[in-house]
Amino acid sequence: MEVIKSQPSWSGTFGGRDVIRKAEIDVDAYVKHTVSLSLRWSFVPFCGCIFCQPCRYCCWAEDEARIQANAISLILYEQELELTLKSHKIRCPCVGAAPPPRPYTIYATCGIVPDVTTTVPLSQIQKIALTEFQGIELLQFVYITGQSSRPNQPAPCASITVRCVKNAKSFRDAVLQQQRMISEKK
Repeated sequence: MEVIKSQPSWSGTFGGRDVIRKAEIDVDAYVKHTVSLSLRWSFVPFCGCIFCQPCRYCCWAEDEARIQANAISLILYEQELELTLKSHKIRCPCVGAAPPPRPYTIYATCGIVPDVTTTVPLSQIQKIALTEFQGIELLQFVYITGQSSRPNQPAPCASITVRCVKNAKSFRDAVLQQQRMISEKK
C-alpha cells in the first residue's frame, strides 16, 4: 500500500469552493504519539482491545498510525470547515489514538473505518481550543448541531478533535479570522 504524504497548507479552489487553508498533519508526531499510547496501555491489562495493546505496540501501531494520519484531511473553506477521514483498516486503537473526530473513542473490534466527512458552517463553530494531551497538541472545534427544545437550555453541540496538526495555532487563527470576515459581511 502506498503511503501518501500530507499536503502542505495552500489556497485555491477545490470542488467548486474556495479553499482558505488546508491543515497539515505532522505524520511523525502522530506516529510517535500512537506508538507511545499503545505502549502505555500495554501495561493496563483490562484496557484496549481484549489485551491486544502489547501486540499492537510490537506489530502494527506504527504502520496503522501512518495510514491513519494520511487519511485525515482538514480544510478551511470560505464559509465552512470540513474534516474528511478516508476509509482505512484499524486494529484495536487505544484511548487517545482513534481517528478524528473523536480520538478518545475505543473501537471494540478490528475492522474498517468508513469514509467520514463532517462539514460545519463557520457560523456554527462556538469554540476553538488548542489543548495538550500527553505532549501533543489537540485542535478542537465545538459546534452547534441543532436548536434547543427549551428557551433556557443551550443548543446541543458536538466537537471535532484532531491531533498533531502542524502549526495548529495559525490554523486556528485562520478559522477565527474567516469567522470575523463572515460576521462583518452580515
